[in-house]
Amino acid sequence: MEQFIPHFNEYVVAIYCRLSSEDKKYGTDESLSIKNQEYLLREFCKKNGWKIYDVYKDDGVSGTTFDRKNFQRMLKDIESKKVNLVITKDQSRLGREHVFTDYYMEHYFPLYNIRYIALEDNYDSDKLFGNEIAPYRNLNNEFHASATSKKVRDVWKIKAEQGEHFGQAPYGYYKRDETGNLLHIDVNAAKVVKMIYDLFDKGYGYKKISKNLRKKKIIKPSVYFKYNKIMNLSGTSTVIKAMGEEFNKEDYDWHQTTIKNILENRTYKGDTVNNQSHTVSFKVHKKIKHDAKEWKIKEKTHIAIISDEQWFRVQESMKVRKREQKNGERQIFSGILRCADCGYALSYTPDTRNREWSAFQCTTYKNKGKEYCNSHRISYNKIYSIVLKEIQKYTKLINENERAILELLNNVNLPNNKRDIMYYENEILKHKRRIEDIEIIYKKLYEDKVLGNIDAERFNKLASSYSKEQETIEESIKICKDKISELENKKDNQQQFINILKKYKEVTRLDYEILHDIIDKIEIGMNNGKNQYQKIKIYFKFIGYVEQAQEYKNVEVKAS
Repeated sequence: MEQFIPHFNEYVVAIYCRLSSEDKKYGTDESLSIKNQEYLLREFCKKNGWKIYDVYKDDGVSGTTFDRKNFQRMLKDIESKKVNLVITKDQSRLGREHVFTDYYMEHYFPLYNIRYIALEDNYDSDKLFGNEIAPYRNLNNEFHASATSKKVRDVWKIKAEQGEHFGQAPYGYYKRDETGNLLHIDVNAAKVVKMIYDLFDKGYGYKKISKNLRKKKIIKPSVYFKYNKIMNLSGTSTVIKAMGEEFNKEDYDWHQTTIKNILENRTYKGDTVNNQSHTVSFKVHKKIKHDAKEWKIKEKTHIAIISDEQWFRVQESMKVRKREQKNGERQIFSGILRCADCGYALSYTPDTRNREWSAFQCTTYKNKGKEYCNSHRISYNKIYSIVLKEIQKYTKLINENERAILELLNNVNLPNNKRDIMYYENEILKHKRRIEDIEIIYKKLYEDKVLGNIDAERFNKLASSYSKEQETIEESIKICKDKISELENKKDNQQQFINILKKYKEVTRLDYEILHDIIDKIEIGMNNGKNQYQKIKIYFKFIGYVEQAQEYKNVEVKAS
């Protein structure tokens, strides 16, 4: 390994170590471990006499995202000028998403006058020559991440078909280490699940069941899981009721959404449900929920807590209660309105004397008071008017000029797509030019061989080297083309949104079907009182929140 030449009189080093869960599972190189990475880099700093400011470690975090806790902490220290040298074991530890890894290496670090060393890749930003291969190495690291992601998905697919349960066991069950993803009944928690179903069967609503559990001082699932983890308990050894002052009143605070989720979960009737969602890609970790028809359900994979008869009876009862109000009408905004602060639903309070007084307000505030959230109150007429105008704007635009709405969505929702596509297109052109150069070089080499200017051994060695380079470049071109295809596929979501709008030639009034067909959710901001303002954010199906297109977002809507 060549000698590194310092450009500062004194270096203050940030050592960065990273290991993903995939690295742990599929990696064969023991030196990848966080412990060994740190030891290697500490020894290197010691050898060079450099001062270590801090070691930043992200364990179990994918290299395809840069939203890592300790990586972000390191960036803050860089921007505060606490360090002037960053060292990683290799470039893949910095990241496996090549666009952003290139950005940090070629733009961010130079901007803050940071020297960067990837030790085992022999990369040093201070070197004048020898770093040219670094971008190709980043591309290869991304290709590795893509291949690993596919391997993980294939394993999950097989296990899903076998009925194994992924993720944390639901409340009422636990997993034994030796049996992997199979579910076993947690006796004490299962009693609470059965109690919830029985209370609902007796006519109790979500709110009344929540109050009943709080009154009995039964700790909520999130606290229950946390307590069991701390105490290293599972199954029959766990506790339900709080003893003495072990728990606070918030720990008994069962939310109505938790009750609803337990009542809807068919795991409790002995079935395993997989494929309920997927991540966008190995680089974009946002989860997309699937329709129920796409779920992979394998029946009777474990012992049931609730009988089939009771579970299906509860589902039918939930549909009826959701569908009907006291006056027999269906609430069209049901399940759509959300509090912008706590994230929970807004509940509807009808006023039979005067429809103008009917309103929505935050469920958390309504049930627990101002200590937990604020009212976020908005009148039925106000939100109805806002949403109707917003939908009418889009349906009018789609009927008058479909191209205009595509341009609007492109300009607002996908500002980086064109830039990224241009980047990959330029990379392809650069790679193709290099292939043309190689072909010219190869032709010249062949001529030199024929003329006797170089011997056969030298020719074969050079030809082999250029051939390998050409293969690497062609693979890079393929990756760039795949990236372009991935970016262009985002337009499919826009088209699906447009297809929904086309179903409605003219919307003069709102109903349940129209709202739930077009809108995913609506966030209601805090209401500060009469003559004040509150912010509204509408999230449409497939395209999400279109900030610049929602003009009232900037004007803001007077609270009623």
